[in-house]
Amino acid sequence: MYDKEERFFEDKPVPEADIEDIDLPFVEKYINQIGYSKTVMEYLKENKGFIKEKNGKVQVSSAAILLFGNNPQLYFPRARVRFIRYEGQRSKLVHR
Repeated sequence: MYDKEERFFEDKPVPEADIEDIDLPFVEKYINQIGYSKTVMEYLKENKGFIKEKNGKVQVSSAAILLFGNNPQLYFPRARVRFIRYEGQRSKLVHR
């Protein structure tokens, strides 16, 4: 939970986003690689709640946009990725 007792950031829907903002061929390639046997839409609905339907409208989560979005910068212009690499038993922060 956020400090203000809000839901997790990655679960929150992106108000302006729609299913067209998701790179569905990329998701299909991903689920094939992990051996998921259902459809792309089933994966997005059933796993981590990447998309949900509410009042007949599809809601796309922040996580779905960041992981599978065609243009995540449109919705999250300041988003960055940090990698942590471990060699031995010490951690090192790597910015890219």
